[in-house]
Amino acid sequence: MRLGQLFRHWGLSLVAPGRQLKRKYSAFRQLLAEDKRCLELITELEEIHYGQVQADWARVESRARALTWHAVRLAEELAAMHPPRYAGLTERVVELTAQVAAAATLPPAKPIGESASIPLTMPLADAAGDALHCGGKAANLGRITAQLGLPVPPGFVVTTAGSRAVIHHARLREPLNELLAR
Repeated sequence: MRLGQLFRHWGLSLVAPGRQLKRKYSAFRQLLAEDKRCLELITELEEIHYGQVQADWARVESRARALTWHAVRLAEELAAMHPPRYAGLTERVVELTAQVAAAATLPPAKPIGESASIPLTMPLADAAGDALHCGGKAANLGRITAQLGLPVPPGFVVTTAGSRAVIHHARLREPLNELLAR
């Protein structure tokens, strides 16, 4: 906390205690609003974590960013209520929220060159049991064809490497993340 803020706080306490009380009351009301929003965001993140709500990483990142913003605002309002007591709280909250943001960020996908061993497409029959690279539906259809011999229309699968290549080439990652966050 800056020395000027402390002198201002002490000066208002001595010269205009009514004004200081109004400022504290306003900060307290804003603190309650920020606390409520933080709790709502934490609840939403917990529901996602425990599988009660399905969400993608863009939504998780969006909620984590919102939580960090509201947590910093909450600390600022608490510090505004009593600056000498909560000096340094905002800086500590910023440090903690950076850790939350790092934990909620999806690691970047492998560059296209690193997934060269994975083809961009493959026949449906070759997708049997390879849900990691072909997706669950294609892997199950491939398994029906390969293991059970049941008739499945011929086709091909666009692999995860193929999907990433298209998204990268068309520069769709950011627009997709924005849409998915909603």
